[in-house]
Amino acid sequence: MIWLNEYNAKTLNKQLKEEQHTSIEELNKASKDLEAEMVERHSRIEQLELPSVELYQMKIDYHTIVLEEKPQTKQKLNELLKSIKKYRTSAVVSSKKNFKEDAGKSVLTETGHESAIYWNWIADIAKESFNFISISELKSYDKSLHKIFRFITYPQNGFTVFNERFDLDAVGSRIRLAFSAKRELKVKEETVKQNIELLLIDKLGFGAD
Repeated sequence: MIWLNEYNAKTLNKQLKEEQHTSIEELNKASKDLEAEMVERHSRIEQLELPSVELYQMKIDYHTIVLEEKPQTKQKLNELLKSIKKYRTSAVVSSKKNFKEDAGKSVLTETGHESAIYWNWIADIAKESFNFISISELKSYDKSLHKIFRFITYPQNGFTVFNERFDLDAVGSRIRLAFSAKRELKVKEETVKQNIELLLIDKLGFGAD
């Protein structure tokens, strides 16, 4: 198929009339009457001498093993309460008098500026679970969660703020895990060696299309 603008079409028509005694219109009519010619395809793998390619296919099977029939939420929240201090870090602060004399060192265990509201914190835990845990489920463990909240917050200038010395993300993650039955993921890997050809001509099928 050839696309021509008006100027080129006039030029081609003139040449066809002078040299071939025909026209674009006649060629268009003739092309409609022609039947499609069958063109056979032939493999050239032998002539090209293409080597086969070795590859390794990785096969991975995942199996989830349920280790608990029930989440044991209360027990897990109590365990978090007992170990809550391990989620807190401390900082040693040195101070000087008149920028010269050493005034001693103090251990900083509390720092933070973000306002802490208990029910907002509960709502964030539910939201970060992608609705897997509802607020009503969290309310049923209100007593334990209040204790955890008091550990990770402290009063400052008449307000309650989060203590940034705690890894608050890790604490939230442990709370969400307390509402899930414990599972173990088993992964089985298998490597399968295969040979392939660069041109898969033999898969195409030869003959007319």
